[in-house]
Amino acid sequence: MAVARHSADAAGILARRVDGLAETALRECFQCRKCSAGCTVAAAADILPHEVVQAVQMGQSERVLGSHFIWLCVGCQTCFSRCPNQVDIPALTDALRALALASGAAPAEPAALAFHRSFLAVVRRKGRAHELSMIRRYKQATGGLLDDFRLGLALWRRGKIRLRASKPRGRKEVRALFDRKGKSERP
Repeated sequence: MAVARHSADAAGILARRVDGLAETALRECFQCRKCSAGCTVAAAADILPHEVVQAVQMGQSERVLGSHFIWLCVGCQTCFSRCPNQVDIPALTDALRALALASGAAPAEPAALAFHRSFLAVVRRKGRAHELSMIRRYKQATGGLLDDFRLGLALWRRGKIRLRASKPRGRKEVRALFDRKGKSERP
């Protein structure tokens, strides 16, 4: 009886923490698996989107926070658009990433975290994504600065990568959004 109560308490704590961060109704999921059937990264994932929701509902924090899926999810919203109850799995994966980092656990996909941080740093600084800046930051973080050099050169020749970033209107507003989140959430 005590073990069952402890499991229920752990499940409730994890679900409440994730619900608070993701602002989605995990309890509404009835495991129809439509999210997993449409997931664009399901073939590379260790657990499927419906299994992530189930693991959170059951309080399996180690399983879900240590999963590769939470780092591989690209946030394409396919799962959300297919869900009959509007369970926002991309928001859920964002919340789980934050919890994983806060717990001090090493990400299951370090390259995904490096890309995420590179993207956010460039958007914060320039007001929008700039591919060359993102590539430079990402390659420095992962140690492969000259990897894919030929591909990058070919993309540059075709005009797909610009050497200089454009200066969009609203750069100050974008930076203010990052500043409003606070220093703990900066890339």
